[in-house]
Amino acid sequence: MMGKRDARRWGIAALVVLLGMAACSSNDGKKATTSFKVGILNPIELFDPSVEGFKAGMTALGYVEGQNITYVYDGPIGNFDEGLQSYARQLAERKVDLIFTITTPATLAAQQATSDIPIVFTLVTDPVGAGFAESWAHPGRNLTGISDANPDSRRLQLLKQMLPAMKRVYLPLDTDIQAVQSALQDVQSAADQLGVELVLREVHTPDEVRQAMTEIPADVDAVIILPDVTTNEFVAEFATVTMARGLPFSTPTTPHTENVLLSYGVDFYPAGEQAARLAAQVLRGTRPGDLPVESLEFALMVNLQAAEALGITVPDSILMQADTIIRASAP
Repeated sequence: MMGKRDARRWGIAALVVLLGMAACSSNDGKKATTSFKVGILNPIELFDPSVEGFKAGMTALGYVEGQNITYVYDGPIGNFDEGLQSYARQLAERKVDLIFTITTPATLAAQQATSDIPIVFTLVTDPVGAGFAESWAHPGRNLTGISDANPDSRRLQLLKQMLPAMKRVYLPLDTDIQAVQSALQDVQSAADQLGVELVLREVHTPDEVRQAMTEIPADVDAVIILPDVTTNEFVAEFATVTMARGLPFSTPTTPHTENVLLSYGVDFYPAGEQAARLAAQVLRGTRPGDLPVESLEFALMVNLQAAEALGITVPDSILMQADTIIRASAP
């Protein structure tokens, strides 16, 4: 038979177990009912796949829209500094738990709007040079994210291999954007080594981009654009205009391929998915500044349809490196 002392001990033990179960139940309930509000800052429609990738990545990690996460997103803002800054301030005022930004201008707007709310970025070319990170390994502050640190020198090298006689390349660009400044240094260095002259054309507004399209110099051998939201918004239009002029056109983006001879850059959807992994860690309590900035993988696209239309023979050495090949139509 159990004595009074033993009974008292069993009673205390049972009480401890019950209290522990209640605490676990309470904690699980809190975890299940915690809901986060995430703001999204996207400058142009071209980057919508990054938004889709981010949401899909968050869903895969257990953050289901309408259940435990809400997105504050009214669509692309437009590539205007004032618009980005205004929307970033609105997100800060609405006290979102995290801001997901796409491109350097969007990240800069968010950084200026808040120093407290965590910011996770993607498609930022030079996070250290832009002032978003103290270093790649330890960003510090309230930011971290994914970099598309540009391979534009490599793209120009590939284009030169494809077009050995190429001497002058038309390059419209917006040097007000820090990422473009960094990309230009990279591509200028390669151009000097390859003996290629870059014919620069400053553009800062949609109207200036459209004008630059109509004023492509007659003596250039190709047209390229950098990872630049000002010009990238008009990729499809550039591709149409250059093909009509019989000029090879190269981009840093992979989503649009029609009439683009060669692109070497990132896929926007995975760029969003990768950022989601960092965002999930932040929402779980990790400080953004303690999460290293990550890099994206780059993919080479070669369009044999465009090459055929331009009368260009693509070397096998380049085709062997291509991740995607747009095949020419069968005769």
